[in-house]
Amino acid sequence: LIFVPNDSKRDVLLIGDLGFKWDPETEAIHHVGIFIGNGEVLEAKGKSWGTVLTPYDTYTKSTHFAWWGRHKLIADA
Repeated sequence: LIFVPNDSKRDVLLIGDLGFKWDPETEAIHHVGIFIGNGEVLEAKGKSWGTVLTPYDTYTKSTHFAWWGRHKLIADA
């Protein structure tokens, strides 16, 4: 995976980009969502919630949001 910075070619999310959230106590990534387009992120929230669609703004405004990533093969396409 590569980080999706403010690079002119990569500053727009593509379907399939991964959004990572981290745990401030352990400083480890604990959750991943996938951007599916139309301003939505698909994420598995566990047994109680199941798989849910979350608005992009809600997902990225989380205090635990870390960054967006993209697989190199997608970035080079």
